Amino acid sequence: MSANDDLLASDTVMISSFSGMLHAPASDPAPLSQSNLCITKKAGSLHLDIPVTAVPGLVLHAEGAFDGAAVVFNIDHDLKVSFQGHEISHVKGSIRMGIAAQAAKPGTVCGGGAARRFTVALTPVPAASSLKLKVPIFIGSVTATVDNIAVTGSAGIA
Repeated sequence: MSANDDLLASDTVMISSFSGMLHAPASDPAPLSQSNLCITKKAGSLHLDIPVTAVPGLVLHAEGAFDGAAVVFNIDHDLKVSFQGHEISHVKGSIRMGIAAQAAKPGTVCGGGAARRFTVALTPVPAASSLKLKVPIFIGSVTATVDNIAVTGSAGIA
């Protein structure tokens, strides 16, 4: 099986590193960073729900599509999350990850238990990934951006 086939068949994605730079109106850029994030996904699907712990309550509902040796996760949904005294009402953008076969590494599903073989390496493609966050204000809305997104991880199958 190819790395694409294994990613599609996987039910567990381990994100070892997720980072980006948040640019909000009228404030200095702030780094977003998290590590060791386990995401359960449905085998046969490229849908991921990626929690962004730097913004409590923000979960990116991402639909993936293969693009050669990469997968592009498109995000476009409404939400209601409060961050630094402002409400985020919509998120739109994409996160691109390189995918490649790797020697099988042992692991488990999220929460432990059932063993998995992690056979897909996820690598960053930061220039190709960005998000726009819509923040309503009293006269309309402003847009915050997250760019330089880099994701490193692996995917596991039974």
